[in-house]
Amino acid sequence: MRESYHNLFIRSKQSSEVPPVDFRGLLLKTYENMNLLKICRIVRRQMSSSSTYKESTVNIDGHCVNYLKAGEGSHHLLCLPGALGTIWSDFKPQIEGLDKTKFTIVAWDPIGYGKSRPPNRKFSPDFYHKDARFSAKLMEVLKIEKYSTLGWSDGGISAMILAAATPDRVNKSVIWGANAYITDADMKLYEGIRDTAKWSEKMRTPLELVYGAEGLRDMMQEWYEALAQIHKKGGDILIKDLQKITAPTLIIHGNKDPVVPDEHPVFLNKNLKNSRLHRFPDGKHNVHLSFIRSKLSGKLLHLEEEEISKIATNKEELAVWIANLCEESAN
Repeated sequence: MRESYHNLFIRSKQSSEVPPVDFRGLLLKTYENMNLLKICRIVRRQMSSSSTYKESTVNIDGHCVNYLKAGEGSHHLLCLPGALGTIWSDFKPQIEGLDKTKFTIVAWDPIGYGKSRPPNRKFSPDFYHKDARFSAKLMEVLKIEKYSTLGWSDGGISAMILAAATPDRVNKSVIWGANAYITDADMKLYEGIRDTAKWSEKMRTPLELVYGAEGLRDMMQEWYEALAQIHKKGGDILIKDLQKITAPTLIIHGNKDPVVPDEHPVFLNKNLKNSRLHRFPDGKHNVHLSFIRSKLSGKLLHLEEEEISKIATNKEELAVWIANLCEESAN
């Protein structure tokens, strides 16, 4: 009898034993779920934003161009996104935060980007100039004669081309992450970012939601090849056009920008006769998404030339002013 109870106890103990846990598999599953949650949050934010602001389309020279117009202010503002960028991937804080009683904001998906498709963009060495021309035509279609520009990266380059070509229309300009030429060192940097699989998830995911992983990869490769062609021909994008720009221009630069070396903002500041340069010591390429709140963007565009000069030269005043208006959170 004692043996029977003993066997029963052993069997009961064995049946109640918990199978070994696959901690590695559990961690991988948790990581996958966290990534999915992040993507869902990004989608939810984009859907929330797009439902609040109405986007429209217009036909420009046979191309369907998607744009957003928001606000009722007398100061019209054109936002030009960076490479492969869209209205919401590149200018969400500015669109949502700028004072709509002071500004009327126009943001667009350049032809071949975002919702200004199909088809996807076919890059050529003159794509910066094409973007400038089509952005000017968009403002003409919208019957906006005078406006200022916010241009980031590729959009900053096109904004300068636009200001040079239409000096009577561009009121003021704020640019960052932009350059007037391409060097050997630049091409090495571009080589490092052409593989989108190496991008941070924060930068890659919003654009993969637009183009798909393969589409984003292919477009980035074509972008790189277009820049390589410009570089092969001497690297000049708009050096000669800089002297034609008369609009007061504020050049913003993140000192930790991994894509645009310091020589470029210095060159622009030296060759744009009506310009000022402000640096963010810990800023990176997307300084407007990590440091500059929408209030700062609006404040800059209201400044007169002498005010910009005062702020750019008085470091103590600038530090206090920036501290009040900027979000000091580096990526």
